[in-house]
Amino acid sequence: MLGTRKLLAFAALSVLSAAAISGAGYAEGGNTAAKERVYTFNGKEYRETGIDPSTLSIPSAVPDLVDESKVVLEQKRGDGIIELNTIIEQSAPEIDGGSYVDESGNIVIQIASKSDAGLEKKLMKASEQPDKVKIKYVKYSESQLRNSHKIINSKKNLGIVLSMTDIKKNKVTVLVSENNLKKYKAEIAREVPEDMIDWQVGDFRFVDQSATLYPGEQAELMLNASTGTLRPCSVAFSAATASYSKVTFTAGHCGNGTYYDISDQPDTIGSMSNAKAGTGYTYDAGFIVLNASAEASPYLNGSTRTIGTFDYNQARLSGGYSMYLHAASAGGTSMGGVSVVSTSASAEDGTSDLVVVNPVNAQGGDSGGLWYSLITKNNKTYAVIEGIHKGAVIDNKTGKVVFCVFSKVANVYDGYSLKSVYVDSNF
Repeated sequence: MLGTRKLLAFAALSVLSAAAISGAGYAEGGNTAAKERVYTFNGKEYRETGIDPSTLSIPSAVPDLVDESKVVLEQKRGDGIIELNTIIEQSAPEIDGGSYVDESGNIVIQIASKSDAGLEKKLMKASEQPDKVKIKYVKYSESQLRNSHKIINSKKNLGIVLSMTDIKKNKVTVLVSENNLKKYKAEIAREVPEDMIDWQVGDFRFVDQSATLYPGEQAELMLNASTGTLRPCSVAFSAATASYSKVTFTAGHCGNGTYYDISDQPDTIGSMSNAKAGTGYTYDAGFIVLNASAEASPYLNGSTRTIGTFDYNQARLSGGYSMYLHAASAGGTSMGGVSVVSTSASAEDGTSDLVVVNPVNAQGGDSGGLWYSLITKNNKTYAVIEGIHKGAVIDNKTGKVVFCVFSKVANVYDGYSLKSVYVDSNF
């Protein structure tokens, strides 16, 4: 656990692939004298401000050990997917069926066509490891799947717990109860081809994972000052806005109000008044404006690992990278190493464009926690900010987590018009 006033330090920022960040240099700027790196994507600028971690104390932190060879392999595989996807986008975007990494570590490129020998040859020629690239012909393009998902998501009050595009299945997956499926299946099937839908029928519920009280390193919202009632959530990463030089993000559904870090100090760390989630939003987030006593840091809570960069262009979400959750319930360690299931999902409350990943043991109080991937540079492994934990889909019969869901860091950055994200200056 971090020492006094270091709570907000544990947010880990999403990192780009080495290929995606090459050529980006540091320039002086931002609200501090720290170094600033600027990226450009789709005509927009994304900035990160480097903080020197040697100036910060990290008491009780332990090394966050990982399999370095796995991280390097994922980076190489991710670069390969980006390169091959670029070829499809330039040659035939209308038949792009999406890509993923299968259980054997192969890069699977899906083409929505009966056959395309010319494109297949071009992809194989461009790949450094053609024996690890598999071409799969599918019925629907990724854009067709996303359009159908958008139609399904536009239909309200159908009792859909979660809907998402599933590239691997080449379908739109819909989690719904048996009763609601009987009621509304025909209505949906009138507008979306039924063979495009993967109905997952069960007794599900979506849980936004805030809590009444939960132990561990976290940020607590004061619900009732007279009774001392708190709602703990986790925090994700620190940033700067046009108006504030130092803020930290958590989940929007955690709520507006005054926040504390009662494990470190009795005083408030700041307040939040900009919580957003639900219909019309592509993220569930809000930021706490930090007091002077609360310090932004690139360190993950209770760990020697720092945030190196963030996934501004979402390249790593489709690159076969492992995703990790750093949140309160794990007590300073990370959960996961799980894979992405969908990068286009909609939750029961209407929040859209969410990321769905395979389950980890996320619990109450983990809302707002950091989802990150890993990147190695100069023989050191850093965290890459991927997003902010929203919640989980629970199977009511077994009580087990079926999927975990988070908001993309790029959507949060754009939605709040951030000025910069804080990272390790050594990256």
